[in-house]
Amino acid sequence: MDRDQVLPYLNKFITVTLQDGSIRSGYVTNPQDFKSPDDDPVELDLVNGFLIENVPLDQIIKIEIQNRENTVSLPVVDLKKGYGVEEE
Repeated sequence: MDRDQVLPYLNKFITVTLQDGSIRSGYVTNPQDFKSPDDDPVELDLVNGFLIENVPLDQIIKIEIQNRENTVSLPVVDLKKGYGVEEE
């Protein structure tokens, strides 16, 4: 995969599939390497939680945008009732 194919995904949570079939996910931590047309980056740095992985661009066969779970509606725990699910 080349630099121009990665540009639309620089500010998104992505999953890349490598030639060996393995999958890596995360946010791109080195977008500055892709911004200048003169640069020719050789790897994509992904961060997912505390894990940072360096993925060689020539090994990437596919990039996908992941649908992240909506975490805005996390349940609120009531101290008196504990962990429970409201019945409908």
